[in-house]
Amino acid sequence: MERQQFTFIDMRSAKAYDKEHIVKPPRQTVNVPYVEGEDTLESFTSKVTTKYANPGSAKLLMVDADGTKGIEVARKMREELGYEHVFGVNGGYDGWMAKWTPSGRKRPPKGRFVSTGRESLKSGLDLNPEVAATYEENWGNPDASFAANSNQLKEK
Repeated sequence: MERQQFTFIDMRSAKAYDKEHIVKPPRQTVNVPYVEGEDTLESFTSKVTTKYANPGSAKLLMVDADGTKGIEVARKMREELGYEHVFGVNGGYDGWMAKWTPSGRKRPPKGRFVSTGRESLKSGLDLNPEVAATYEENWGNPDASFAANSNQLKEK
């Protein structure tokens, strides 16, 4: 989104947007609520095209909760109004959030270990080898312990 300079048009209600929305890249997410029963496809499209009047330069991702209205609005803007870079997101906001976090990071696959960076702290510590041995996976087995092996190396 950031490299291509797309604007994320969040069509969900203001309440849903306030609860959770895309925060990165900053200032590239806008809430333009599509109110079911009040807005028609034409009236909503008119709201969006008023804000983003230039069909040649507007780069928009239209996103509602499940993807249905966002895709319809994007199609209408491309086919009837000449917008070239307007797309609906398959699966809507829920589909987007299944792959990305609100801060723009890719979600790790479920059930897989992902390093947070804290695990590597122990490797940078300058500890007594006996103390470091307690951090080893096989700390109860002196033959398998790096600390035990390092003591043996020092003795030679």
